[in-house]
Amino acid sequence: SQPMYNEDRKIVITFNGEIYNHQDLRKDLIEKGHTFANNSDTEVLIHAYEEYGEDMLSKLRGMFAFVIWDSEKETIFAARDFFGIKPFYYAVVDGNLVYVYSQDVSVLNGTVGEMHAKKITRLYDMAMKTGAPVIGLIDCAGLRLQEACDALEAFGEIYMKQTLASGMIPQITGIFGTCGGGMAVIPSLTDFTFMEAKDGKLFVNSPNALEGNEISKCNTASADYQSKTAGLVDGIGAEAEILGQIRDLVCMLPANNEDEAYTECEDDLNRACADLANCAGDTGILLSQLSDNGIYFETKAAYGKDVVTAFIQLNGATVGAVANRSEIYGEDGTVKEKMELFGSVGKAN
Repeated sequence: SQPMYNEDRKIVITFNGEIYNHQDLRKDLIEKGHTFANNSDTEVLIHAYEEYGEDMLSKLRGMFAFVIWDSEKETIFAARDFFGIKPFYYAVVDGNLVYVYSQDVSVLNGTVGEMHAKKITRLYDMAMKTGAPVIGLIDCAGLRLQEACDALEAFGEIYMKQTLASGMIPQITGIFGTCGGGMAVIPSLTDFTFMEAKDGKLFVNSPNALEGNEISKCNTASADYQSKTAGLVDGIGAEAEILGQIRDLVCMLPANNEDEAYTECEDDLNRACADLANCAGDTGILLSQLSDNGIYFETKAAYGKDVVTAFIQLNGATVGAVANRSEIYGEDGTVKEKMELFGSVGKAN
């Protein structure tokens, strides 16, 4: 089973592939004093790392992709075979390690089955172990029907990992195509969701399945509906814009619940903000004026516009901000939209 640990659980590996010469390597490692608990080539990789470090790659023959986390050295060692038979993908966003999964829509419409789900759950295990965000890039028709109950159980395993990771590491979803059926639960369990404006579709039941509705009346699966009415989506746009928003967000968030979201401040902490009074109605602009270098990231921007929820930076530290908003200004400085105002709340008797 994976991820697999060494004896003192200081080294953990996730591995995909086959090491052709693992029996010869095992024999050499036993002679050097290593003990084995099973006959897998995965355990051979762990002991080879203990013995040879990164030089272990020169001794491997096979097709492989693996990631090793060394908690004592606090380092990640990742590698794949020279020919890329078992490809390995990882991402570093402005120096921040992230774990990413996605669907290949050209294979069975990107549907999720048992083995697909196992890859996602193992990725979550590694992300929680190393304390790094998980990003899901989704274009998926949902459940792989031909796998029946095995696919249903697979969805349950993904949901469980998401709930275990909640509050521990940031979870971000980007929807670039269809996200339907059981797959639609995944964005609702993540912390932030972004959606491609034109081709993105998010639904449990399709709009035409709703009583008295058809897609021409109300497209409940569209990015516009999900961002403005449902309030599930944080941002919409073209594909490049969505990826840019995800990058900006990752750079502002802490990697995990024990990390600090802090960068070196290059702004003048004593600078004057002379125009604050002029943007009191649109507190989104006001917050961007206060923030270091105008760094400002608004969540749920199209939903509940009378309240601003955003991340800003003060002296290099990421801060969450909540503010009432009575109006929205356009780029020319004129009032673009006014919020409905309610009377003050009286004291209870």
